[in-house]
Amino acid sequence: MGDIAKAAVQTFAVPSSLAELDQWGLWRPELVGQRTTKVPYSAIDGRKASSTDPARWVSFDAAAAAWARAPQRYAGLAFVFLRGQGLVGVDLDDCLDMAGLPKD
Repeated sequence: MGDIAKAAVQTFAVPSSLAELDQWGLWRPELVGQRTTKVPYSAIDGRKASSTDPARWVSFDAAAAAWARAPQRYAGLAFVFLRGQGLVGVDLDDCLDMAGLPKD
């Protein structure tokens, strides 16, 4: 992993088995209709991306470098899960308070 990528994600522990996959992008929260949702963006050009278009996905290092260049524009890195790949993700948004303790 390059120095820029390390600086951008220094608080994350990304397993090397995931970091080696070219299934990365960026995301930020946006209001869609009446609710806030996570909208994916391509690290290639900063335009909205799709979880079904692999031409818009990049390596972990490329996504981390793009985030490091514009951390105020994106909330973080995004990983694209593929059907049949044998990987499962769990979204635990808003489950801890500011002290890192479970919310009631």
